[in-house]
Amino acid sequence: MKAYELVLPPRIPAETGSEINIYFDNLITGNADRYDFAAVSEIGRHLNERWTAVPDKPGDYKLRIEVYDDHGDRLSAADTVIHVRDKQQSGHAKRILFIGDSITGAGRYTQELLQLFARDDMPYSLAGSRGSYPNVHEGRGGWTVSKFFIDQESPFVTDGAFSFKHYINTHNIDRVTDVGVFLGINDIFHPTADHEAESIIDRHFAMLEAMFEDIRRFDSGIHIHLIMPIPPSRFQDSFGYNYGAGQTRKRFKRNLLLWNAAILKRFSQRAGEGITLIPAYVNLDTVHNMETAEEAVNSRNSSTVIRQSNGVHPAEAGYLQIADIIYYGLKNQAERI
Repeated sequence: MKAYELVLPPRIPAETGSEINIYFDNLITGNADRYDFAAVSEIGRHLNERWTAVPDKPGDYKLRIEVYDDHGDRLSAADTVIHVRDKQQSGHAKRILFIGDSITGAGRYTQELLQLFARDDMPYSLAGSRGSYPNVHEGRGGWTVSKFFIDQESPFVTDGAFSFKHYINTHNIDRVTDVGVFLGINDIFHPTADHEAESIIDRHFAMLEAMFEDIRRFDSGIHIHLIMPIPPSRFQDSFGYNYGAGQTRKRFKRNLLLWNAAILKRFSQRAGEGITLIPAYVNLDTVHNMETAEEAVNSRNSSTVIRQSNGVHPAEAGYLQIADIIYYGLKNQAERI
């Protein structure tokens, strides 16, 4: 994959009266500062770092994003559709189980989802064995697809095999209508070359497929939302803060985009099988909505600077952006039932 190739989902959920964003740097493995972007659509605004809109009418709106070099030559282009749902439209009662890593385990986006649905008087609730009721989930820090699928510590594994039925029965959950799977950050964090990342993707996607088959074998009415993982903080400072000299933002970001590109290739046309995508990665401001810390410029200068301090975990505002796009995606799916 070339540094400027766009990883853009074919469909992005949105809602009237609420903001939706597509941050250009989140779409390419390279650095967006090295390219010029064009966003062409009948709605929204093309700003320096993103396309953004607060739609006022429901409908499907085409959007094209193009990448240019500094000579004006077009390097890449991709199309998507912004599917805008009417904010006033009601939805069906749902109970959602989110399976994820520490992004889910923090309980921040799930808490905001509860508030968003309560605001709209929507009959949504959460399921899970972690967190505190009603903000429950199955988020576990550092976990991967393989950890959930084959590890004996997994609440879904019994007698060495993944069993959604075992999980439901063990935790006395009366029903689940939707499952959100929000994994990938830990799966793809460590590879140092594309071929290593691609090997992990092949293995872990086979596990995802088997996981999804087992869930829908238990109940074919369950809808699976594959949430595409978020990119890292915008600056290398955050990786130095967390990992010393053990990992670079550039490498991890590339791994993450390889993962998301593979999701699009394998899962983007699976709605008929009860599997849809929620592209959480496009809506996150990795400059302003990530964790930061104040520190001295250096040991000989008492002046301080603000640096990003966490490579993969957002600040509160970032979790709210994640909740926004998951909320749009869940309501978009409810509309089509």
